[in-house]
Amino acid sequence: MINSPNGLWQLYCANIIQYPFSSSNPNVPPIMLDNYGHATFEGPVPPQYPAPNPFNASVSIGTSGGYQQFFDTAGSINASNPLNYGYLLGANWWGNSSIAVTSIPDLNDSSTWTWTAEYKASGDSLRIVVPVPEPSTISLGALAGIIGMVSTFGKRRKLL
Repeated sequence: MINSPNGLWQLYCANIIQYPFSSSNPNVPPIMLDNYGHATFEGPVPPQYPAPNPFNASVSIGTSGGYQQFFDTAGSINASNPLNYGYLLGANWWGNSSIAVTSIPDLNDSSTWTWTAEYKASGDSLRIVVPVPEPSTISLGALAGIIGMVSTFGKRRKLL
């Protein structure tokens, strides 16, 4: 779970780095990066947005099926994918997921590799703003209530 200025989000992601990647095609490089992810808003949807339809039931943004990219052992190993799927796309949201292998001390021991995966998303505010009365309004309301109670108590006393 991630708490942001827009509220609470749940991030689901899968990042796979496979070496050696074996393929029946000899032209496919031996390192495979696979990335998939989506972020789901866990709060109520503001009234200006329509409710999600049954085919897109969660208020989320994510990759559409993820991606796979292949790399040689020499050179830069990084890839990214837009977050271009989900309900929030229609609500002016966008994003990106990326993965990069930053160090390969031992090519044959993937436990020595270091990598980073990053998910970014931004868009219109999803916070629902509940109007709160001004302190002076609350004070006037409390004062009116007290005056009403005193007035009622005073009337009862005269009747007895």
